[in-house]
Amino acid sequence: MSIRQQVETGQLNPDAAKDLHAKVDAIAKEIAEDDPDRAEEQIRKLRDKLSELLRGGKLTAGGYDTLSANVDRIAAELP
Repeated sequence: MSIRQQVETGQLNPDAAKDLHAKVDAIAKEIAEDDPDRAEEQIRKLRDKLSELLRGGKLTAGGYDTLSANVDRIAAELP
């Protein structure tokens, strides 16, 4: 994911990046453990967080679109 890029380009508040990284790590863990149901739940949580950050002004619309597209790609690869 391009969380770091979003911070570096001013699209994402740096304080929010740590939480997003933790959510991405949780998704990766569930995928590595071959648990697509839990991975889907973690993806839902990440999507919810992205929406919250957008509404709260900590993520721009452009940053939201970019990160959401990355989440969509991960979700599409789940069995």
